Amino acid sequence: MKKNTMHKVLFVFTLTAFALACKKENQVPKPSLIANWNWIKTVTNGIVTETTTPTSAGFAVSLLLQKDSNFYVIKNTTSTNKLDTINKGKFKFVYRMTDPAPSADELPTQIIFNMDTPSSIHISNNFDTIAIYAKAITETVDTYVRRK
Repeated sequence: MKKNTMHKVLFVFTLTAFALACKKENQVPKPSLIANWNWIKTVTNGIVTETTTPTSAGFAVSLLLQKDSNFYVIKNTTSTNKLDTINKGKFKFVYRMTDPAPSADELPTQIIFNMDTPSSIHISNNFDTIAIYAKAITETVDTYVRRK
């Protein structure tokens, strides 16, 4: 009888150990938003909705977010292949819960460039696209895809 109970306890212990080990393996870390992003479109919502793309604008734009909180917006004119830094400075992510510090699982809800007005951000489920929403007289949505 004791031998049968011991087998059951050992079986439950082994099963629990495997379950915990599998759970850890299934947790995939989220990619960092600190990356180089390529602009794919801007949608302006005002009286008229207008979409601008690199093809229609005649230039490409890259947004580089660095670990040290520096950012660079680089314009590449298609016809001349000339690179120009059109904006640079500091950025900061804003989280819904700031006290205590955000957990590793929490995603930012806004981004602030150069201490300006916060812009809402939307991050795609697979972390390969971000949309930055700015509101002035009209609302603009700049969409970027992660450079691979």
